[in-house]
Amino acid sequence: FSQREKMEIAYNAKILIGLHGAGLTAGYFMRKSMVLIEIHPRYFRYPNFHISFKIMCEAKRLRHIGVLSTPLKDGATYLDLDKLAQAIKLAEEELQSM
Repeated sequence: FSQREKMEIAYNAKILIGLHGAGLTAGYFMRKSMVLIEIHPRYFRYPNFHISFKIMCEAKRLRHIGVLSTPLKDGATYLDLDKLAQAIKLAEEELQSM
């Protein structure tokens, strides 16, 4: 996708889901009151890792939901899909209550 296409996708998204990293900066282009779900690698333990994109969301008046993943021995990341489904359900409930 081009940068413009990424911006348009984020702008039109009601819920944006992504692994912690530079790609989530696309959330900056989301409309007010939409939801960003950030997947945090569990091994990230620098101070206040849980507020990394939350600050951007607060500034943009977005709802931020964090989900922890689990690192695997080979360096990959495992995400419990039940936890992600719970986060998506919460996001949908938030959007319906608006």
